[in-house]
Amino acid sequence: MKAMAGAVLASALVLASCGGGGGAASSQPSPGSKLLPISISAIGPPPIYISLYIDVAEKEGYFKKMGLEDPSVRYFQNGAQVATEVITGAALVAATATQASEIAMAGGTPIVAIAGMNSQDFFVASSLPDVHSCSDLKGKTLSYDQPNGARDLYLEAYLATCHLKISDVQLVSSQNAALIKAATAGQVTTGVFHINELASVEATTHKQWTQLARPPSIQQNEHYGMVIVQKSSIRSQKEVLTRFLATWILATRFMQDPKNVNAFAKIASDATGDPLAADRIAIPAFQKIGYWDQTDRGLTKARVLGSLKILEGIGAVKASQAPSYNQMVDFSLYPGAERLLSPANG
Repeated sequence: MKAMAGAVLASALVLASCGGGGGAASSQPSPGSKLLPISISAIGPPPIYISLYIDVAEKEGYFKKMGLEDPSVRYFQNGAQVATEVITGAALVAATATQASEIAMAGGTPIVAIAGMNSQDFFVASSLPDVHSCSDLKGKTLSYDQPNGARDLYLEAYLATCHLKISDVQLVSSQNAALIKAATAGQVTTGVFHINELASVEATTHKQWTQLARPPSIQQNEHYGMVIVQKSSIRSQKEVLTRFLATWILATRFMQDPKNVNAFAKIASDATGDPLAADRIAIPAFQKIGYWDQTDRGLTKARVLGSLKILEGIGAVKASQAPSYNQMVDFSLYPGAERLLSPANG
């Protein structure tokens, strides 16, 4: 893939036109037909698991099968920056944190989710002997990402379940690959982790951490990720986005299928730098929670609205500004994507 570094204009809210036109995609491209370019924003490098659909789609040939070039990818370290790339028009599409997407939507930014990931995998873990529950975190130093980042918002909601606030803990910014390194070196002893991050730490250090119980109020109600685009691009870039959506569906099917654990682990390890043994442990754990499951196209209404309600509860979104479900999602590209994947077009 062509990774492109770039600075994000985090405060920019003025939309740039995506340009171009395109009709609905209704069949797979014929051999030798011109592949269409696509720009994607993603969390990395190295990519975290929400971004691995790109590596899977490249390795398995799904982009080309659906008539797309391997994408031009702009990587950033958190979901808010990734969302900003779509908001400003620097990228056509991105899979990013639901919290960042919903906060932007509540602020009136004209973006919409065309697919998603229902199951949140964040959890708090500690290597300290005196940390076994949420209440034990008072006064401790925890890793997170940044104010209003996905981990920060998760941690704030998590602490609220045991009547603690962010002000009751000390925070250090460490996420993704940097978190794995810091935790492996003993510099981080407690924090908000993804499944694969802790698996990598434990595989490298051969030490078991304590995973704190995930409160049902969060686990059953919080949505994880959204595939977002500008609303205007649904029409102006319909063909490219329909082909992208079909690629996304193929990649998520591959990643959620238990038969593909070993093949997927090799792709994941090569992309992330995680130990192969850690990815072989992490992937079944992701599959167990339905991380890539596409029930309701990955945008189950109760979870999407539940996540928004959690953001309201911690003050990240004003109730008066909260968008409706139908304002946040757009499934109009799905019929065309499903036609691309039908046996008649296979």
